[in-house]
Amino acid sequence: MPWRVQYSETQDIVEVVYWGETSASDVRDAAVEAITLAKEHEATFGLVDCLEQTRTGSVLDLYELPALYDHEGLSRTIRMALVEPRDPKVRDLAMFYETVCKNRGWQIQTFPTREVALDWLLSVAQ
Repeated sequence: MPWRVQYSETQDIVEVVYWGETSASDVRDAAVEAITLAKEHEATFGLVDCLEQTRTGSVLDLYELPALYDHEGLSRTIRMALVEPRDPKVRDLAMFYETVCKNRGWQIQTFPTREVALDWLLSVAQ
């Protein structure tokens, strides 16, 4: 399982971290677990750290992912920060995913580092 999901009560952030090769089912499973935690804690922020991700599902898999958010009942008030993968090919897919999410009304932004992503999320909380 090349991913983990956790909730930070102090920051009200559900965090998903991916590393290595992830399949479409890995991404879906992590998303479902993250959504469950977000709903359970009424979280307002999500952080998806893809920095060490080296491979992911197809363009079609990423295109369909926001529909899963709707299906699982994730609130559109949640703000998501995505830490870009180092791998250029996977980074291109992450940028595509950001565009798909924004086009469907989700609040998401990509960032080059975890620190900048957290700063953006937490600046909204103040």
